[in-house]
Amino acid sequence: MLNLIHTYVPNALRGKGIASKIVKVALTYAEENNLKIIPSCSYVAAYIQRHKEYEELLVL
Repeated sequence: MLNLIHTYVPNALRGKGIASKIVKVALTYAEENNLKIIPSCSYVAAYIQRHKEYEELLVL
């Protein structure tokens, strides 16, 4: 199980899709390793809402 607690991108790099790439890599890692996700980070939770294919990773 992974608890994704925070996604941080420095101000100078924001708006370039970096946070999205970070979250996608984390979710792909979880998927490949049969891990469930606790989306404590609001960005991760919103990402999963926009990308329904990752909902099956959520801890219920």
